[in-house]
Amino acid sequence: MSDNLKHLLLLAEQKKPRDGHTARFEQKLKQSARPRNRKRIFQMSALAAAAAGLILIVVINGIQSDNEEFQKRSLSDISPQTKALELQMSEHITKREAEVDFENPALFNQIKVYRSLQIEFSKLENDLNLNFGDERLIRAMMDNYQHRLKVLENILLIKRLNEQQLPSTPHQINSKS
Repeated sequence: MSDNLKHLLLLAEQKKPRDGHTARFEQKLKQSARPRNRKRIFQMSALAAAAAGLILIVVINGIQSDNEEFQKRSLSDISPQTKALELQMSEHITKREAEVDFENPALFNQIKVYRSLQIEFSKLENDLNLNFGDERLIRAMMDNYQHRLKVLENILLIKRLNEQQLPSTPHQINSKS
């Protein structure tokens, strides 16, 4: 085997490289010796990062200015009649809320219903901002005002009944209805 290996090595030494091999080799050697334009690549990447940052700042400022210009709309923005009705209903609700003890455990179920109606009203307000003037939303908001007022009236009724029963009987009326 060693004779075979020697024979192969002799054949490899005798073979001449193709024409231009040396020139191509020297050209590649010069290219690898020359420093690549890393500085230019770094400058381009820094410039791209700065441009991206500038675009991001412009977009964020645009979003903030849109949010500042956005005005939350309510029923009072629809017409003078709805403004008057909303004012009247909110005044009634505010008066009733002042009379209610929201910490009273006997009123827990009714207060839970009232809180869910408040959350529903907030969602309706958001929907009204997206679909301003939609009659279904207006009606739903008015109905919500009425339902909240009824629930507050029920809470106050339960409270009065509990106060009347308190001296004579230790049992309280529960608000499960």
